[in-house]
Amino acid sequence: MTSKKTRSKYKKARFFGRAFEQVVPTNSEPVAEEFPIQQDTPQAEPSSAAEYVIEDGGLEADSTPVYLQRFPWLVDLPIDKLEKGQSFLVPFDKFNTDPVIASSRSFSAKIIDRMRSNIRMYVVVQHKSLKQEIGTKTLKERDAIKVFRRTDVSSSAEISVPSTTAATLPTLTTENRVRIIALAKNVPFATASGILNDIVDAWFEENAK
Repeated sequence: MTSKKTRSKYKKARFFGRAFEQVVPTNSEPVAEEFPIQQDTPQAEPSSAAEYVIEDGGLEADSTPVYLQRFPWLVDLPIDKLEKGQSFLVPFDKFNTDPVIASSRSFSAKIIDRMRSNIRMYVVVQHKSLKQEIGTKTLKERDAIKVFRRTDVSSSAEISVPSTTAATLPTLTTENRVRIIALAKNVPFATASGILNDIVDAWFEENAK
């Protein structure tokens, strides 16, 4: 016969055994961990190509000729309407659409050359058939540039230039050569030859009277 104390031990053992059976899961499924360990994978670097996508597009730069950027009103000049022996005046104040001219204190020779060279560029590019017939002249007493159509140039006949030799070619002094090259640098699209021809044209205009 077992004592009370022995029966009490067995009863406690049976109680804790049933409690343990309730805690341990009866199925075979894995228990989810609170802090699962995962395998680290290297992250891909962000692609710069995806951030800045290059696409085809039109011209972003202003393709308008420089003389029209400075003086858009040149397109209104009645170049095509000029007959031989006719002319019209362009006031100096009209050239204030160019910030360089507008900020100048006076109409110096350099500023006037800038005016005339832009008119000549416009005529050469936009009125190619008349470029040999259209001339310009500075009228300081009237604060204007005169644009005229020559009477001594034929648009139908080619101008014949006499052949020259080394002995008949003009020679520039070193000082004048430097001055012409320096002037050409300040006049976009102008060349030393173009400036020299303008000077020759001006001389004939003044002395052919």
